[in-house]
Amino acid sequence: MTFLFTSSLLNPIVMALFVPILGFKVALLYASLAVFVSLFSGFVLHALGFERFINF
Repeated sequence: MTFLFTSSLLNPIVMALFVPILGFKVALLYASLAVFVSLFSGFVLHALGFERFINF
């Protein structure tokens, strides 16, 4: 479940552009926040039982 959020937030192209445009500290802050939000939302969706909506 977490991959659904993280893959779009931590796109390598976006991260590569964040460093020269916004600086390393802002890019690191964004990456850290994106990982935290993705993990938190993954735990919440797992607790609510949203796995049943994902087809493999």
